[in-house]
Amino acid sequence: MKQTRMTGSERKARFLDAAAEMVIDQGVFAVTMEGVAQKLGVAKSLGYRYFTGRDDLLAALYDRENQIYVDRLEDELPSDPSFDDWIRGACKLWFRRADERGELFTRLISDNGPLAARAKAGQRANVKGWADGIQKAYG
Repeated sequence: MKQTRMTGSERKARFLDAAAEMVIDQGVFAVTMEGVAQKLGVAKSLGYRYFTGRDDLLAALYDRENQIYVDRLEDELPSDPSFDDWIRGACKLWFRRADERGELFTRLISDNGPLAARAKAGQRANVKGWADGIQKAYG
């Protein structure tokens, strides 16, 4: 069987997947560049090709999880969604995310360390988005 090299994006995704497993198993605080590399069986220096350090790795994981939700929501909604469509789609996908990735997402958004500011900014953006939607729909 012929082995093929992984692409850079595949390696980066593997680092994110390993970090996600560590977050679920042990919490955000347990993620280190060395620990992720050890989990993958690669040299620690490989991780630094894709991330500047632990905080960058965690930020990328947080962003990836948010982007998965956004992408699914965009796929779910009709081309010109009403506010009701947004509510239905967002609720449906929120519960799906809770089933599929709830433990990871909860740990990422409730972190009091390197992800705290990012989570707070995400919450503010969500509140503003919903407030804007309500204003637009109902005046």
